[in-house]
Amino acid sequence: LILEDRSFYQVGMEYYEFEDNDSHHDNTNLKFVKVYDTPEKIMLYLAGKATVFGISATAEVDTVVGNYDLRYLKEQLKERFYKTPSNLKDKTRAALEQRWKAYTDGGINVHGEVINSDIQGFKAEDYCKTFMNAEFARYSANIITNITDNEYQIIRYCNVLKAMCIFNKNEDIQSMLYLGMALPKKNNPGMDEGVLQQLFEYSQMETTQSDSTVCFLKGDNFEQDKEELQQRLSSGEKIFVMSSYQTIGAGQNLQYKIPEGRKVVQLGEFTKSDKRFLYKDFDALFLGNITNMTVNTYQDEKITSHDLLQMLFQIEELYENVEMNYSEKDQMLKLAFRSYTGSDQFTLNKLYKLKSVVVQASRMVLQAVGRMCRTFVKSPEIYLFVESELLEKLYVGELKKRILPPEMKAIVDMRESLGKDYLPEENFMLNKAEKISSVGLWTIRRMLAKDWTAESMQLWEQLRMLVLQYPTASTYDWQNNEYLQKLYITSGEKRNQYIYSQYSDFNDVTIDFGNDKVAFRNSKRAKIKGNSDEVVIYEMSEIESGLPAILRYPGMKAHFEEMGYALKFEMNEYLLSPVLFHNIYKGALGEVAGKFILNRELGIELSPITEPEYFEFFDYKLSADVYVDFKNWKFTYVQDREEIRKDILRKLDAIGAKRVYIINVVSDKDYKPSAIVDQRLVEIPMLIREDGTVCYENLHMIRKEDFENVN
Repeated sequence: LILEDRSFYQVGMEYYEFEDNDSHHDNTNLKFVKVYDTPEKIMLYLAGKATVFGISATAEVDTVVGNYDLRYLKEQLKERFYKTPSNLKDKTRAALEQRWKAYTDGGINVHGEVINSDIQGFKAEDYCKTFMNAEFARYSANIITNITDNEYQIIRYCNVLKAMCIFNKNEDIQSMLYLGMALPKKNNPGMDEGVLQQLFEYSQMETTQSDSTVCFLKGDNFEQDKEELQQRLSSGEKIFVMSSYQTIGAGQNLQYKIPEGRKVVQLGEFTKSDKRFLYKDFDALFLGNITNMTVNTYQDEKITSHDLLQMLFQIEELYENVEMNYSEKDQMLKLAFRSYTGSDQFTLNKLYKLKSVVVQASRMVLQAVGRMCRTFVKSPEIYLFVESELLEKLYVGELKKRILPPEMKAIVDMRESLGKDYLPEENFMLNKAEKISSVGLWTIRRMLAKDWTAESMQLWEQLRMLVLQYPTASTYDWQNNEYLQKLYITSGEKRNQYIYSQYSDFNDVTIDFGNDKVAFRNSKRAKIKGNSDEVVIYEMSEIESGLPAILRYPGMKAHFEEMGYALKFEMNEYLLSPVLFHNIYKGALGEVAGKFILNRELGIELSPITEPEYFEFFDYKLSADVYVDFKNWKFTYVQDREEIRKDILRKLDAIGAKRVYIINVVSDKDYKPSAIVDQRLVEIPMLIREDGTVCYENLHMIRKEDFENVN
C-alpha cells in the first residue's frame, strides 16, 4: 500500500481569513488564497514524461526558498533522480584548475577588499575624507545627507562613492560592475540616479579622470541598453556600471569583445571555435549588501498581495523541509496575513534565521560573481569589493561544496578572514571590563533578591541618579567616586560607545571596544544566543539609549539641566558597563522622561512607591490603586511580551491594584495601544516620536478618572 502524497508540493494550499471587526454586524470580510500547482509538482510531471536536465552553477545549492526542494524531488523520483557523480565532478575540477593556472602562477592577481557597511556613529563627511580630499568629501556628504536621513542609505551612498573613486583612480580597471538590492531610479531617495551621477562627477574631479562614464543598467530597454554598453566597452570606454542583483544577478551575459590594445591574459590554449576566447570579462566587481531574503514584515506599510503569496510559499516550503515546527508555521502564517492587513504589531519574523533563507544570500553571490566568470580572457589585475554585512551572511560550508572559480574563492577567503585575533594586553583590558560588568550584575541581583529596606531603596535611587549624571565619566570623576570605581569600565582610551554580546540575561557578557560589529560577530569571543547558532551584537551608545530623541521633546533639555542629568555621552575614559546601561540607565532614563511628559501634557504628578514590600513592582503610583511602569520595548518587551504580561498581572494581584499602564516613552514605529484582561493592563507603546512630537492618540489612553482630582 502506497500512501498518497499529501505534501504542500503536491496538493498546494488553501487559506481563508475572516476579518473580526465590531462593525461587521451584517457581513464578514473574507479573504482567501488558493494555489494548487507548485514548481516541484510541475517538475515531477515533466520528469514523468521526459528526461529533465538541471544545468546551473547553483543547481545543487541547498535552499528551498531559492531552489527546488531537491530532497523532495529525490524522495519522489527515487532511482530516477541523478546527481552529478563525484568522479565526474573531480574530473571537471581538475580540468578547471588546470585552466585557472594563470591565477596560481601570478599571471592574474585577484585583489579583494572588505568595504565596511556597519559603522558605529557613522558621519558621512568623516568617512568620505578617508578616500577623497576634504573639500570634495564635504560636498559629497552634503549631497547625500540632503536627500536622505536614513543611516543605512547614507552608508550605502558613501560606499558607492568609494567604489567610484577606486574605479576612477585605477587604470587597471576599464569595466566595473556594482550590484546592490536597490536599482538606481530617478527621484528615489534611497538610490537616486541624479545623486549618483553627481557623486560620480565628484569622484572624477577627485581623481582628475575625465574619460570615464557611469551607466545605469535597468529593466527598461534592458537588452538594447546592454548591447550598447557592450559595444562601448569593446571600443575601449572606461565605464562604471550600476545595476541590481535582481536585474542581472543571474543568467545575463555581460562579457564584451576584447578592446584593441588592452592587455589581457588568456586562460588555457586558444580554441578558434570557442567564442569564450573572443570576449573578456569585467575587471572589477562591487557587491553591496543583500537584504530582504524573505518578505519584509517590519516595514511601516502593509505587504502587497504578491508579498503575501511569496511569504506563504516560503512558509510552506520551509515547513516541508523541517526547518520549522507546526507551532512556528502557524505563527508565521498569522504574521503573513496580519502584515497584509496591517494589523500585526509585535510578531518576530523567524524566517530570516532559517538555513534556507541564509543560504539564499550565498546563492545570489555565486550568481553575481558568475557575471565576471563567463570567458577565458581576463584582465591581469582583477578587483573585488564586498560589503562587510554581506560577507557576514555567506555560508562558507555550503560554498566550499562547490567548484568555485578563483574570484569566488577570494571572496570565501575574505569571509574567513573577518575573525579578530586579540593581543594579550587587549584581552587583559576586555577581561577586566567584563569582570566589572559581572560585579554590577550581581550587585543588582543581590538587591532584587532581598526584601527592600529603606537603606537598599536609597542605594538604588543613588545608582539611578549616578548613571543619569554619568553615562561616561572622566578620570577625575572616577578617582573621586567609589561607585564609579567599582562599576564603570574602561578601554584605556576616551570613548563614548562600544559593542557587546551577552548570554543568559547578562550572566555571560563579552565586550569589544575597537572593532565593528561584523569583525566582533565573527570572532571567537562573541556569544552565541541560546541554543541556536545566532550571535547577537548590542551597542552601548547615546543613540541606542534613546537620549537624543527624548531631548527633542520641548522643555526636556532644560529639565535635564536643572536635574543635573547628562545631555550627551561625552568622550571619556570610563563608561557604563553593559549591565548598568541596560538594566539601570535605560530604565531610569525612560522613567524620568515619562514622568516629565505626563506632568507637562496632562498635569499628572506621579508618586514614588515608598512601601518596601512593593518597591520596584512598578515605577510610580498614579493614584491609590493605579500604577505606571515604563518599559523599553526596543530590547526585550516585544520578543517576550506574553511572559512579561503574565508577570505584570501577577504583580497586580499581589499589590491589589486596579490597573497598571505599561508605557514606552519613545518609538519610531506606530504601534497601536492595547488593553487586556478587563482593562487592568493598558499598553501604551509610545508617548513621543523620534522627532520629539507627542502621540496624543496614545497619551489619551490614560483615563482621566485615574488621575483627575488625585493630587
